[in-house]
Amino acid sequence: MRLRSLGQSLGLLALGAACHRYEYRRDSCPPDAPSRSAVAWQLVRSDSLTISGRVLAVDPTYPIRYAGVRLLEVGLEQPIGADGTFRLVVPSPGRYTLLARSIGYVAARAVVDVRGDSSVVALVALEQRPIVLDGCGYALRQVRKPWWKWW
Repeated sequence: MRLRSLGQSLGLLALGAACHRYEYRRDSCPPDAPSRSAVAWQLVRSDSLTISGRVLAVDPTYPIRYAGVRLLEVGLEQPIGADGTFRLVVPSPGRYTLLARSIGYVAARAVVDVRGDSSVVALVALEQRPIVLDGCGYALRQVRKPWWKWW
């Protein structure tokens, strides 16, 4: 009888301790609203393997200063000047993902096809959107651990 009450009291003690433990979980993020950011490109006959173009804001239309344009496959990045123009020299013909972004704007990406006898001219339009620093995906929330979770 004494062993049984000792086992019950140990079980209750373990259950009580388990109910007071916490774990931390990330909050889920709401989906992003659709944007009007886009990339339009075309092939132009040329001997050089380049991707060149201009980055503009959607509305009103003006060049975006100091944005960044990057080719994801090769890690080639080019800062944009004050007039919004850029020029990237690609190492070889092929398909590349062009990513344009700037602080305060929604990023735009497109897959462009660079051929050996042509270069690419692109027009990138980025939608201005305020940056929300709400901790989504980074902030942790404290929740009670279930009684059955011992780890």
